[in-house]
Amino acid sequence: MINSGSISYILFAIIAIAIFIAIFLMLIKKMFKFFLLILVLLIAYLSYQYITNSISPMAFFNNLKTDVTYLVKSAQDYSKIKKSTNQIKSLIDAGDLSDESVNKIIEENNKLHSIRDEINNMPHSKILDNYHSLYMLNLNKMVTTSDAMVLLSQGQNGSTEIINNLKEKVNNIFDYIKNIK
Repeated sequence: MINSGSISYILFAIIAIAIFIAIFLMLIKKMFKFFLLILVLLIAYLSYQYITNSISPMAFFNNLKTDVTYLVKSAQDYSKIKKSTNQIKSLIDAGDLSDESVNKIIEENNKLHSIRDEINNMPHSKILDNYHSLYMLNLNKMVTTSDAMVLLSQGQNGSTEIINNLKEKVNNIFDYIKNIK
C-alpha cells in the first residue's frame, strides 16, 4: 500500500531526474555549439593562413603535429632535466666528493648533454623558433654550469663558495626555463 509520504518522495525523485536530464541536455547542446565555434574559428584561421602565407591546410596540420610533438618532448625532457640537476645539486650539497659521487655527477651531466642534443635536433615550425631559441639558450647555460660543477667536483679542492654560486645559477636558470611560455 502506498501512503502519501512515499508518493511525495517518488514525485520528488521524478522531478529531480527530469531536472537532471534537462541540465544534461543543455550542457550537451552548449558543448556542441562550443565545438562548432572552434571548428569555424579553425577554418577561418586556416583560410587566413592560406591567403596571407600560402600555407595549405595540410602543411598547417603537419606543422601543428610537429610542434605538438616538439612541445610534448620538451615537457617530458623538462622533468628529466629537473631530475638530473636535482641529483647533481644533492650530491654537491652532501659535500661527499668520493669517486662514486663524482662518477654520478658526470653521469647526470652526460644526461643533460644528451637531452640538450635531442632537443636541439628536434624539428619544429617557424612559429616555435623564438621559444626554441630561448629554451636552448637557457638549457645551454644549465649544461655549461653543470660542466663547471663536474670540473670542480673532479678537482676535489674546489671552493665551496664557487660551487654554491654555480648551484644558485642552476636554480635561477631552471626557474627561468620553467616560466617560459
